[in-house]
Amino acid sequence: MTFSLSRNARFTQFGPAAREIFAALGDYKDSAGKVMECDYGMARNEMAAEHYDEAIEILERLGAYEDAEALLEESRYGKASLLFAAGDWDPAAELFENLGDYKDSAERFRECRYQKALSVFEDGAYAEAVAIFQELPDDGNAQFDLGLCYANGYGVEQDLGQAVEWFEKAAGQDCADAQYLTGTLYSGAGVEQDYGKAFEMLMKAAEQGLANAQLAVARCYLRGEGVKQNDAKANEWIDKAVEQGMDIDDIIAMYQ
Repeated sequence: MTFSLSRNARFTQFGPAAREIFAALGDYKDSAGKVMECDYGMARNEMAAEHYDEAIEILERLGAYEDAEALLEESRYGKASLLFAAGDWDPAAELFENLGDYKDSAERFRECRYQKALSVFEDGAYAEAVAIFQELPDDGNAQFDLGLCYANGYGVEQDLGQAVEWFEKAAGQDCADAQYLTGTLYSGAGVEQDYGKAFEMLMKAAEQGLANAQLAVARCYLRGEGVKQNDAKANEWIDKAVEQGMDIDDIIAMYQ
């Protein structure tokens, strides 16, 4: 009977049936090792099928067997990635955070938190969104969105000074929208007017192809604000804006 169990197990490679037979054999020969070999094979199969919960359960009991610890990390990363793709930001963030410096887990953790902030913002939970944006002080997107929150009083008291600070941080990371809004504010829209600073920021955004900024640069050249008046340069930037579909009414308004 014992021989029959072992023989059946040998021909049912890596499956749960083989594992059950080897487990029933207890300490007979290398049955305990075969149980682990079956577990290892089943875990790899579950990983290949992206059944990460099942793979994680098996790999956790395998401990230091073969490269099970490395596969466990890979499975947790795979599970987090699936949750990320499904928009399940909280559990995905928790898994990525627990993975520490594994692959790009730290970056993906921050992206989960940022996407969570956008989600709650869309639901009108502005204060919660602001709190999450503030967890990401070095993230250019979060910096820009904090600037928007301060500029409009979403979740915080309206403060254009704070808005400019956050926009400038985002602008420093080449965020064209932040550069444009920084330039707009320095043009006299709520903070101390500084045409030179305004032109500098608007030009950076314009050079990145932002049509609104290109039109604003044209306006600066037309009026001589922050730069020497130059009609030819103004027309050059108007042409660039038009090429990107800028509304003719906006261009007409610039001359009024």
